[in-house]
Amino acid sequence: NTIGKWIRSSGNGAEHEISGSDTGKDHIRTLEVCIAIDARKCDAAMIQSGRYLGGRQVCLSVVVFSVTISLIVCLLARSFMSIFVEAGSHAIIQAGITYLRIEGAFYIGIGILFLLYGYYRAVNKPVMSVVLTVISLGSRVVLAYLLSRIPVIGVIGIWVSIPIGWFLADLTGILYYKRIMSKAGRSDR
Repeated sequence: NTIGKWIRSSGNGAEHEISGSDTGKDHIRTLEVCIAIDARKCDAAMIQSGRYLGGRQVCLSVVVFSVTISLIVCLLARSFMSIFVEAGSHAIIQAGITYLRIEGAFYIGIGILFLLYGYYRAVNKPVMSVVLTVISLGSRVVLAYLLSRIPVIGVIGIWVSIPIGWFLADLTGILYYKRIMSKAGRSDR
């Protein structure tokens, strides 16, 4: 089952056919061909074959995956801690459970951030990925220092600074995305 789309590689003139079958192996092969040749030439072929995921589908996938992992981490925090810490170390296990539940509840933040990293690399704006990393890590360090100094917050301030850093970087990346989309005259798709 083929979609009848041939793509010529830019270097040696070899032709490649993109298969339209539903097997995972063929899907991976399609992606390999697209990466090896030129990803921009594959958009039409991917859409026609039904393999192209639009922005909303990708965002929904990231949200579903992140929420699923968050639930697993929060629900199984004690089990995860018991893998690394002896059963008799109750205080350490409890601290680890608290950490995993605080950070794990906000994995959607890092999921969106990874999505933004990939997007900005794909649209040839890798500097924006670096900017987002600096915002995420920089704000995390500053917030961890400031929040942990407040006696009623203490070490939990270090832990909550991580998802706050993710969300600050997410906000920056999304606002920048909206800005470049509005300049290009495109809607949010």
